[in-house]
Amino acid sequence: MVDIKISQEIDEKKLKRSIIFLILILSTSLTVAMLLLGLVGNHLSTSSHLRLIATYEDRMLPVVASQKMGQDINRIYDSLILINRYLDKAQTVSDLANTVAGTGLSVEADQTINQELSQEESNVARILGEINSYLSQITFDTSIVAERDAMERFNNYWALLRQKINDYIKEKKIDADRLNNIKINCDAMNDFLVKMNTIFTEAARSDLEVSKKTSAQSRMIILGLLVAGLVIAFIATIRSILQVKKLLDLFEKSKADQKRLASVMLRANDGILTLDENGAITSWNKAAEGIFKYDKQEALGASIEKVLPENIRSSWQNILQNAQSANQIHTQKFINKHNETIDLLLSVTHLPPLVAKATGEFSIIVKDVTEQILLQEKLEEERQKNEKRMHKELEDAKILQQMLFPETYVRFSNVEIAGHCFSASECGGDWWHYSQKGDKVLIWVGDATGHGLPAALITSAARSAVTLIEKLADFTPKKALELLNASIVQTTKGKMQMTFFLGSFDKNTKTLTYANAGHIPPLKANLGNFKFVPNDLVPLNDVNSPRLGEATTTKFSEHTIQLSAEDVLLFYTDGVSEVSGQKTEMSFLKNYCDLIAESKGVMNILNGLKREYEDLHNNRVIIDDITFMIAKIG
Repeated sequence: MVDIKISQEIDEKKLKRSIIFLILILSTSLTVAMLLLGLVGNHLSTSSHLRLIATYEDRMLPVVASQKMGQDINRIYDSLILINRYLDKAQTVSDLANTVAGTGLSVEADQTINQELSQEESNVARILGEINSYLSQITFDTSIVAERDAMERFNNYWALLRQKINDYIKEKKIDADRLNNIKINCDAMNDFLVKMNTIFTEAARSDLEVSKKTSAQSRMIILGLLVAGLVIAFIATIRSILQVKKLLDLFEKSKADQKRLASVMLRANDGILTLDENGAITSWNKAAEGIFKYDKQEALGASIEKVLPENIRSSWQNILQNAQSANQIHTQKFINKHNETIDLLLSVTHLPPLVAKATGEFSIIVKDVTEQILLQEKLEEERQKNEKRMHKELEDAKILQQMLFPETYVRFSNVEIAGHCFSASECGGDWWHYSQKGDKVLIWVGDATGHGLPAALITSAARSAVTLIEKLADFTPKKALELLNASIVQTTKGKMQMTFFLGSFDKNTKTLTYANAGHIPPLKANLGNFKFVPNDLVPLNDVNSPRLGEATTTKFSEHTIQLSAEDVLLFYTDGVSEVSGQKTEMSFLKNYCDLIAESKGVMNILNGLKREYEDLHNNRVIIDDITFMIAKIG
């Protein structure tokens, strides 16, 4: 069996700690929530109680003060009655003394009356002071019009009454009319105090209602906070339960993954081993035993360097360090315990923390690739042999194809011809040819589809067909293309085509009869009246038929033009434009015009064109064959 450290006990302890931690968080959250609710409720209750006290002090105390003022006003009236009596007694004694003054009798003054009179006057002054003190203690809301008006009217009444009382006492003249007037004023003051009490009581009742509403709102807030706390507690409980369930699921999944890992390691064909952070082997499967030739008892707990050969030990620490940043794959020559040399493919991975706790810091997968490497070496050797053989065959084919082309330069009495072909690979699909049959000079130019060996085979078939056609007693360009087309169709089965131009020049009449099978029209220029610009080049495009190889039923046509001395004809293939498009083709034509302006010889013109395209070949990849052919009429 594969020895894997499954830390089930550690995971269970961790799970228990996590559950206890979650329960503590839940309990703490509930405790804090209830404490906050209690603090808020206490604050709101205290605020409500303080407001009720303020309502009593601000509203009820003025009512009590006004009640006391009513009593004091009545006491003032009673004191004034006593003062009136004492003044009457004093007046009676004074009148009696005046009456007996002439009779020689004397009346003794009663000091008790004066004392009691002074005492009552002092009592009245004291009561007036108390009422003033009560007035100064009464507070009211100036924004309430009824309270403000009531207090202003009361102060006015009181100021008048107080002035009258002080004047009466100062004059010591309080008769029945004045007492009656004071009585009326005191009764009016008492009635007004009753009205004031009603106003203040209503204000106190209004404030009390407000306080009750505030208390009710406070209770609703406390209730709302309590409900919110319960909801929060419920959500926290559900979340805790889900977290516990998630941990349990992860724990079960971890155990299942570890079992699967053990099963995979047991059945794996590759050697699998794990190391701790010190390089000690922590697991070792059966395949590793077969590769390293160390059994499980020898390997477990031992350093990885014990099973490694000398050539790997020196670089092993670097491999482990590099594996911490990226997975490292190495191929090494290895000598096992039995001195067998094998090729190993080692994949070293730095494991993530959660996996590392259960298995080890590093995972190493070892595969014996000795047979694969031997096979690769044999395949590489075979590939190189085939490559050399193919290269030689292509070189031979290139030599054979070069034999299909005529000499670069030829002169037939009044006609000079020069041509050259650049192949994009060893073998090409362009082909040019000239021949003389009686008084006629034949010019052949063809371009097979694509390039390389398949195109070269088409040109070879075309060259063979042309050889047979040239042996005919008489033929026209039209007839020659029909025969050539039949040969190409038979060779390629219609899968490849070839553009072709055939011109027949009569040296006596200087006429050119030509047929065209989809090829680029040749360009004609006369050196005598040529302006040496591309626009003065005349294309021979009077006839143009389908390409060779498309169908045996293709019909071709021909056309005859008159040439004259100093006419120059340029034949070329589409590889010119495929070097880098139309811009290069126009540059080529301009260079061609410059060349025929500088020199009258066809070889000089050809060599100039060759130099240009040799430079192009050095700077660009030539994707198609390029052919030039120049003919000059003498």
